[in-house]
Amino acid sequence: MMGLTRSRLVIRYTDGGTTCKRRVNLPSLYTSGGETVYERAQEAFAERGF
Repeated sequence: MMGLTRSRLVIRYTDGGTTCKRRVNLPSLYTSGGETVYERAQEAFAERGF
């Protein structure tokens, strides 16, 4: 059985010599449009250097 888990992107960045990590929760990949939202978020963060 597939669960409706939420997708999450983990963003790592350096701030003043310290490596930080932030999690961005997204809609589940199993919901309508979830995969599209995930791909757009990945592209948006990649464009900004994350």
